[in-house]
This record gives sequence, structure tokens and C-alpha cells, in this order.
Amino acid sequence: MYTETKVISTLDETAARSLTVLEASGVYIVDEGGRADTFLKAVANALVGNSIDNPLFEIESFVELHVSMPCLVAVAGHADVEVNGRRCDAWRALPVPAGGKVRVSVKKGIACLAFSGLRGRLGRVEPGARFALKPIEGCDGDLAARYVPLSLVHSYFNDGAREDILAKTLRHIRLACEMARRGAKLVKVRVRGKIFDLWVEEVE
Repeated sequence: MYTETKVISTLDETAARSLTVLEASGVYIVDEGGRADTFLKAVANALVGNSIDNPLFEIESFVELHVSMPCLVAVAGHADVEVNGRRCDAWRALPVPAGGKVRVSVKKGIACLAFSGLRGRLGRVEPGARFALKPIEGCDGDLAARYVPLSLVHSYFNDGAREDILAKTLRHIRLACEMARRGAKLVKVRVRGKIFDLWVEEVE
């Protein structure tokens, strides 16, 4: 008797279990919806290399998560960020090793937490929930460039989430990454009491 075998799913079960929520309070998976504005969502996603409308975590209180594969994570907003118990900065991409833990506690307002290639069901997030991630590939050369300068962060909070600030921030991330991949070095320059970041590339 002939038995035909059909593939009904190509889902990588390992990837489907690559992110597990350990603790969560006031946490949601959102894309274009949710309470956070476009700036926070777009910037967090851009920092880890996602499309700006990729699903991410919107956090009102706190969340702690465990990852089973290396990935990138970024937080946009007023929040304390820890990777494996070490305090880290928001507004920049952070590498997380396999088996690592990420904890985000919001200090004010709403924060957005993006993971590289995050996939999962939209809605409220409870402890035990699992999501798929995309492992990081080829970001070593531009990791130092995946951040938002404090001047742009201050513009966002002082002037509001204007479209020109978002466009300027996304452009900065893109150009800085391109410069870093070409071997440019980051230097800080003080001009009239203000510190600016410059990417310097050697020309032969």
C-alpha cells in the first residue's frame, strides 16, 4: 500500500520556543496599534534591524524574558534595562547570548522593547508565553553604530514625536551603520559646550 507524505508545516520548532516570558506586568505585543507612538516603535525596531512595523513588546510596567539563541534587543523609552543582571543603556542595540535574560522596568510612560525578528500573536503577554526570534547575523561590524544620540532623544521628549525627528533618527541609524561597516571610527567632538558624535573614515 502506497502512503503519500505531505509537509503541512515548515515551522522551526526550536525557533518557536526561542523566547520565553518569565515575568510580565502591563505588557503587550503590538505592531501598528497599542498606546506607544510611532517614534518609539519604529526606533526600537530599527536598532535591531527589523522593519519599523515589526511586532514588539509595549511595556507599561516590567517584563523579564529568557532567550535560547543569540539575538539583538533594544529599548526605546524611559526604562531600566538589564541583560543577564548587568545594567545597560536604552536607545541602543544590545547583544544577548543564548541562554540570556533580559529585564526591562519602565520608569515613566511606556517603553518599547524590540527583539531581532520577533514573531508572535498580538495582544496581552502573560508569564510563560513563547515567541519566535531571528538569530543575529553579521552585525558585529556595525553594533557600535546601532544607537540613538542623546540630542535626538532630547528632541523627541522636548519637541514631541514629530515626523522630522523620526526621519532624522532613522537616517542617523542607517548612515552610522553604513559608516561602521566601512571601518569608520566613532569620535566625540565638543562644539560650543555641546558634545557631538562623528564617524571618521580614513581616505587613502
